Amino acid sequence: MAKITNDELKELINALQLSISSKIVDGVLGKDSETVVIKFEKRPANDKGWMIFEKIIGGGLDKNGFSCSIDLHNYEDAQMSTITSFLMLSRLKKDNMKKLAELDAKFEGIAKKIGIDVSDYSPASTVQDISKRIFNVLGEKKMTIRELSLKTGLTPVALSRFKAGNDIRLSSLLKIIKALGMRLGIK
Repeated sequence: MAKITNDELKELINALQLSISSKIVDGVLGKDSETVVIKFEKRPANDKGWMIFEKIIGGGLDKNGFSCSIDLHNYEDAQMSTITSFLMLSRLKKDNMKKLAELDAKFEGIAKKIGIDVSDYSPASTVQDISKRIFNVLGEKKMTIRELSLKTGLTPVALSRFKAGNDIRLSSLLKIIKALGMRLGIK
């Protein structure tokens, strides 16, 4: 079961508010501390962002239509944090959601829940293509080659050679992919 602090709850509520048009008036931990209750100014039933969020949490509005209860028993700690990050980074815009899921495997499960297929990106066919993609992700994550070197155990020289389009061992490539939260698909 996820344990959520008041600060984490505030972050979730803020991220959700940025993602939906319906005004949130309150977000509280339930009396049992095993649920999160989100209350709305008006019913968000027709709010597109809210409908996407319902799919993510696997639940919906309570009977009155002005609140939603999220049962924390259904989540691990990391899942609630991932949902908050997903909301903040994507604002539930389809292009943003797809890009997030392509860039970071931890968001893939959320994307699948809401019907976003992340498997249709174009395959890389050369070492240069793979290198270009990897170093684009490195730049998006604002990481340096030195930081990647520390995470992977590979030398900065080996990483620089790979960036230049030189061959790299599969075991080294797998270390890089894991360090960046990417995934490798082989057809």
